[in-house]
Amino acid sequence: MNPGEVFLTIDDVRERLKCSRTTAWRLINERGLKALRSGGIVRVAETELARWIEANSAAAEEPKPEAVA
Repeated sequence: MNPGEVFLTIDDVRERLKCSRTTAWRLINERGLKALRSGGIVRVAETELARWIEANSAAAEEPKPEAVA
């Protein structure tokens, strides 16, 4: 994390991804979106969210190899 890094709440993540609160939590708990946890507070670095979006968008856009018959 960089000094001056912007950290997002779960609701901020939800709004940026246009998803439900449950889906935002699932991204953190099951899909590799890194978050900082301290007590009951959870925050996602803005740069981490951008990295996660880039990594997961690129994987979805890659063409699938043709099946060899």
